[in-house]
This record gives sequence, C-alpha cells and structure tokens, in this order.
Amino acid sequence: MALVLQKGTRFTERSRYTELVAALDAPEWDEELTYFWCHGAFAPGGPELPHLAIRLSDDTLIDGHTIRSYRAPYQRRGFHTFVLLNACHGATAGECDWSFLSRVLIESGAQGCHRDQGPSPGRTPRRTQPVHLRQEPHQRNESPRHH
Repeated sequence: MALVLQKGTRFTERSRYTELVAALDAPEWDEELTYFWCHGAFAPGGPELPHLAIRLSDDTLIDGHTIRSYRAPYQRRGFHTFVLLNACHGATAGECDWSFLSRVLIESGAQGCHRDQGPSPGRTPRRTQPVHLRQEPHQRNESPRHH
C-alpha cells in the first residue's frame, strides 16, 4: 500500500457510515483502488445465509445490500475501482456466505475484488489463499471478442 500512495496519488479515508454511503451515492467513484481494512461481521441474511459485512469505525455495518442500494441508480457507471477487501472476523456459527459482498461490488462495476478467505486468526484457522474475482467482459455489457 505504501508504494501505491507514495507519489502522484490521492488518499481518501472514509471511516464512518455517512462518509462511505455519500461516496457510494455519488454518480462517479473515481478511485482506482479501494482498500477496506477493517473489522468484519456477519449480517443476518433473512432467508439467505448470513453474509460478510464490513464494520466501520462508527461501529456501523455495510453489507452487499447497502452497497447495491446506493449504486443501483448508476447501473455500473462510474464505479471501476479494484477492491482489496481485508475485513477480518472470527468464526460464525453455522454456514455463511463469504462471497456475497465481493459479488455485489463486482455487480456494481468494480473491476475485481481481492479478499482473504475465512475467519481471522485466533478463533479459527485462517485459510491463507486469497480470492481474486474479476467480472468477465461479456458480463460487463461488452461484446465478446470474436476471432
């Protein structure tokens, strides 16, 4: 991260719910890299599985449903960031959906999402392999390439 932020870049910190949703609600999200380095938690999923959410400094959770609701009016426009998702969390009881947040970020236009898998150390062993997600061109409303 230090190399990315050294020269010719701009750093914007959004540690509170109001700051993050105001940015999500704007037509243009012009960051090339978005790094969520925070605590995670599991949001109740209703009829769905509980899913990973990020816990901001004001102790408010942001989950995929929140991101989807703020980015939906822009239909994938103006949000072409690459996301590094480092939201630790201890084990949850039962099954959970670790990838819902990543999927929504990509559905909203993110060019990719890199996240760790599994819970944080100390409570349950952490899986060390990262997960890289990138939307295929045909899913980005682009024509597939023909040879």
